This record gives sequence, structure tokens and C-alpha cells, in this order.
Amino acid sequence: MCNYFNLFMSVELLRVIRIFFVFSISLIFVSCRFNSSYINREEDRQDGEQAIADFYELLKNQDYKGTYGLFDKRFFEGTDTQKLNEIYYISYEKLGSVERYNIEKWETEAIVGANPKTNYAFLLNVKRSNYVSLETVTLLKGKDGLKIVGYHVNSDGLF
Repeated sequence: MCNYFNLFMSVELLRVIRIFFVFSISLIFVSCRFNSSYINREEDRQDGEQAIADFYELLKNQDYKGTYGLFDKRFFEGTDTQKLNEIYYISYEKLGSVERYNIEKWETEAIVGANPKTNYAFLLNVKRSNYVSLETVTLLKGKDGLKIVGYHVNSDGLF
């Protein structure tokens, strides 16, 4: 009788261990986040170019306040609107008004999956009325849509 009892307990124990193992493996698969990454996709470039076009159209029209909505809130944590306006006004006074721009280089990285986001970087050659400037615009596409997170102006006319 003791052998049957030990055998029954061993089988029951194995069954419990098997159920626990299957449950544990299931939890691991359910909790994993699967992401895929894409570099320099054409559709991402087009999205970024549209945001750049919207931004420079507002700059051409000197609608500086209109550009605020294109910036991510994290940008304003480091640079407030007053500082951004100073950049706009100094650029306008020293370099002149924006006439046209050419995209010299662009890069994108899209992460698709549980935590999707896309990073964009554009290097632009901007023809202004007094000087040419090299400008970098970095963007981030996340939950809030496509927003500017960085804007840098570099030109000999600033020195």
C-alpha cells in the first residue's frame, strides 16, 4: 500500500510541476515585448520632410508663435519660448529671412511593436537673404505625433 501511495504522490507531483512549468512559460511569452527596428524607410523620410516643410513655411512667414505647436513638450523643458524666439530673431537679424532650403542628409530609425517610436534627423542647407546656414532639425514620433525635439542653427553670419 505504501508503494501505491508513493507512486500516486510522485505522479501527482509531476503533474503539478508540469502545470507550473507550462504556466511559467506562458507568462514569459505574454509579458515579452516584441519590437522591430527599421532604418531610413522612405515613408519615414516623407513624414519628416512634411514636418520640415511645415516648420520652414512658418519661419518664412515669421509666424514664430505658430511653430510652438510643432515642438515636443520636452524641448521646452530645456529651452523656453522666450529663448526660442531669441534664436528666431537673431537668425532673422543676422542671417536674413528664409528663402529656401535643401535637405543635405537625413536619417530615421523606426521602432515598431509594443513601444513604437521613430527618431528623425535632418541636416538642411538653408538659403537666407544675407547668409547660408546649416541647420539641424531632430524630430520624434511617439504618442503625441511627430514633434521637433531639437533645432540648431550654424552659420558664419552668426559670428
